[in-house]
Amino acid sequence: MDFETSDLMSRPTTPLEPCWIGLGLAVGVSSAAVSPVPPLAVWATVALGLGAALAAFVHRGVARPALRALLLLVGLAALWGSSAVASGVENPLRCVGVAGLAALGMAFVPATPGSFSAGLARAAALVLVAWVLDGAAAAWGLFSETPPWSPETAAWLLDASPRAFVMEIAGFDWMRAESVYGPVGTDRISPTLRGPYTSAVAAAPLLVVGSMGICLRLLHCSRRLSARG
Repeated sequence: MDFETSDLMSRPTTPLEPCWIGLGLAVGVSSAAVSPVPPLAVWATVALGLGAALAAFVHRGVARPALRALLLLVGLAALWGSSAVASGVENPLRCVGVAGLAALGMAFVPATPGSFSAGLARAAALVLVAWVLDGAAAAWGLFSETPPWSPETAAWLLDASPRAFVMEIAGFDWMRAESVYGPVGTDRISPTLRGPYTSAVAAAPLLVVGSMGICLRLLHCSRRLSARG
């Protein structure tokens, strides 16, 4: 199905769009409310969804792919800086994990006209996925007298946790954090099973993959519009 470029600017909001926004906000707020974690950890949970939501709005409101790329870059920098300011981190480089997750989230959103609702749906889904991954690594253990996972499984889940990724890059000993140590039983995880993310370089693959995904989506959209015009 072909769309005119002008559709980007004139498409009405569907009833589902506020629902996706509300779902994403509800999951993000609940993850902050139920877990006594630092603000940066909350940013880690919602970073994928925030990046995807930002991309959905940019793709909807801007027609030119080059301008979209510039706005996405500015938005990514704004999310990165906001996470540092809101978390009280003096060195923004320590929050680069948030930028990596947000860039990856942006790459999940279609850049083609008519994809705004799909973009918001994916943003909400990404927040939910991140919330579940963080919960699997830590919060589910709050409901059990003993850690629910074997050391091997717990190590794997911590590796997959956005919070562990962001907090360890920022220099926090996340495996010894109050919300993780007891519920997960990280004292059982030996250094041979898992080591922390110790450098900002760990975020580089996400930034590269996210940037490549965004470029490919914009290139695909540009070719469609050129063929139409």
